[in-house]
Amino acid sequence: MHNIVRSRRWFIMLALLPLAAPGCAAEPVDADPATAEIHSQIWESTCETAPKSADGTWGLESVSVGNMYDPAGCPDQYLVGWGSLPAGQGAFADVFWEGAGPTQSECPDARMSLACYSETLGGWTITSEQIFDGAWSSTGKCNFILDSGPFTCPLNGDQKNRTAAKAWIRNCSGGTCTQSKRRVGIRAWLN
Repeated sequence: MHNIVRSRRWFIMLALLPLAAPGCAAEPVDADPATAEIHSQIWESTCETAPKSADGTWGLESVSVGNMYDPAGCPDQYLVGWGSLPAGQGAFADVFWEGAGPTQSECPDARMSLACYSETLGGWTITSEQIFDGAWSSTGKCNFILDSGPFTCPLNGDQKNRTAAKAWIRNCSGGTCTQSKRRVGIRAWLN
């Protein structure tokens, strides 16, 4: 009986050993500095009134010129203002990877995020946020799977609307993780 219990303990200890090893791969998602940083940045209240990176056009896409988007007051975000919609008119926005997609080796560390802001009577609120993780598909490309938040971003009628987006690849080496931003796009359409 003791041998069976002892063998179970060894099995559990050996199974958990990789989780105790140092490095990025063994860290829980929330412990990764790159992930923790994006969670704090995506909820920046200063993005609501920071200088916009671009003005969006309804029904079309807004794409960052490069990967160095970083407006003052909204760090590491591509900030797009969509103006006001008619009262009662609903719209939605989503984020997409612009340009060459992540390679197969980059895909598991590829991420996208989108935060949505609406203004009513001079006060801004964050209406939702999304984070997507890269997953390599059998068709030979990197697809993005929702990690948290809704699939689309609501842009509310009779209000000013903004979106803050980011695309990046997490690079981990020796237990330290950094981010390599990539071009990002946002598309918005009327309901």
